[in-house]
Amino acid sequence: MDEIKQLTQVMKALSDPNRVRFLKALEQGEWCVCHFQEASGLAQPTVSRHMQVLEAAGLAASEKRGQWVHYRLAREGRSPYAAALLRDLTGWLAGDADIRAFLERMHESCGRRSCAEGRRPAAPRRQTAAKPR
Repeated sequence: MDEIKQLTQVMKALSDPNRVRFLKALEQGEWCVCHFQEASGLAQPTVSRHMQVLEAAGLAASEKRGQWVHYRLAREGRSPYAAALLRDLTGWLAGDADIRAFLERMHESCGRRSCAEGRRPAAPRRQTAAKPR
């Protein structure tokens, strides 16, 4: 894939607030698609489509376990643009009330659902806002 296409895929992935929320959740660990669905109020096909965009950009990876699909941040095979974004993502939006509320809904959903075997994301951590570069 040529470089301009790699860059535009990453930019497209960031062009939707739901995908940004999903990335911030993935920053904390692996999540089942059902948690994104419950926390966002979106239909499962809509959540899956958003996750496909993140995967195509090299930002997320998935694994099917039984009937559920689990997502995590991509670690291998990323474009240099996806790698740079994921490296800097941690400090972004740390003080944003919408992101904090979404992460709280994700963790509440995790406590109510029994879809996951294995790793559960850690409890939300308090972050300090990073200065934009």
